Amino acid sequence: GALNDAAVVAWRAKRAYQAPRPISMIRYLAFSGQSTDPKAPSYSTDGLPLVPGLSKLVDGQVQVLAHGRWILGAQWSPPVATPASPGWMSEDSAFAYAAGEVLTALAGRSFGNEAQRASAAALADGIDVPAGVAAGRAVGEQAGKLALARLER
Repeated sequence: GALNDAAVVAWRAKRAYQAPRPISMIRYLAFSGQSTDPKAPSYSTDGLPLVPGLSKLVDGQVQVLAHGRWILGAQWSPPVATPASPGWMSEDSAFAYAAGEVLTALAGRSFGNEAQRASAAALADGIDVPAGVAAGRAVGEQAGKLALARLER
């Protein structure tokens, strides 16, 4: 069905691209330094941008706001455990939008808001990136439409 199609595509994309998760990206960039001010300490083109209210430089080290307090960016962790799978395409997004397409067609009412909320959860939890959520949505919507086309046959 739609969820199987979405799962296969999402997992193939994850394995093909082997993209890092936010935890790896943030830690690497923060460990590399800051990329905002070339005249400030710890400048690196590979560094984490300094964004007021999110990241700052303290004693030459990049700190990030996490769980309401400032910590070293190289030690940042998301609020939930990071899955052991690679990043890139959000399987949560693919599943949510595939289910949303099918449920909308079968129930006669939109499940778009529910799909959007379920899709955004991994983004809010710090385990997916916006591009991965968007890719998952595109695959999920297509998988849902293909499943409905199979039902019509």
